[in-house]
Amino acid sequence: MMSNISLTDCMIQGLLEHHYVNEVVNQIIHAEYCSHYLIVYPDLTTLREMYSQYIQRQIKYNNEIILINPFYETTDSVRQILSKSGVNISEYEKEKELVIIDSLKEYFGSQPDILFKRNLVNYAKQMGKNGLSIIGDIGGAYTHKSKHTSLLFMNYHFQQNLMLI
Repeated sequence: MMSNISLTDCMIQGLLEHHYVNEVVNQIIHAEYCSHYLIVYPDLTTLREMYSQYIQRQIKYNNEIILINPFYETTDSVRQILSKSGVNISEYEKEKELVIIDSLKEYFGSQPDILFKRNLVNYAKQMGKNGLSIIGDIGGAYTHKSKHTSLLFMNYHFQQNLMLI
């Protein structure tokens, strides 16, 4: 009897987490450009589901370029997760619609990350894209300030007066 309750509880928890992921992704997709979101996620599985849904929708339906900077997983594992969820990794990376760079390299590498992002914005404008979305997992970079794992989604809109700070 006890195992049935646990199984039911796990199923309900799974449904709630799936609903949570859909709700978060829908809210971010419908947000205005230049919005910033700080999302605390409960585990790596939830994070993977969020970025998989978000990336697939933004590239296919919103004509955006996506930059993702994972921290708690490798760039290769992100590629595997996206591939399993139906994202055509080789095509999107070849066309530079999807850029995957380790967060430590992005935030603490030799080239300031803002220059890279400006170049990516300019490339997106040249390619006629609607925007650039940046998914930066900053959980490990800021552990001294917080015990929570955070995911920062940054969206930049391509307006004439676009300014990156």
